[in-house]
Amino acid sequence: MTTSIYQTDVDLPWPLAWEMMQWEMAAWVAEYGDRALVQVIWNERILAAQVEAAEFQAITTDFYRTLQHRLGHACQWRFEKQEESTGHRLILGVSAPQGA
Repeated sequence: MTTSIYQTDVDLPWPLAWEMMQWEMAAWVAEYGDRALVQVIWNERILAAQVEAAEFQAITTDFYRTLQHRLGHACQWRFEKQEESTGHRLILGVSAPQGA
């Protein structure tokens, strides 16, 4: 069973959005460990307007790979074309304990 506990739209400009999201994800994983679920929905239109693709990859790849290594399929990043007013979305959840 999966419980979505926290969801927020991040309307800050890059790189403030990334910095805020990093802290939120790191704190969540620190608290819930292997039970943590992390989903990021990046707004492609905002990213394209605010940061070069190569810079985005250089800044986020190590953090993303670390999350993937720790959480496996419980960490998902998607890129979607949305209205610029939507912002990026961060969804954090917790999976049920083993054997529950």
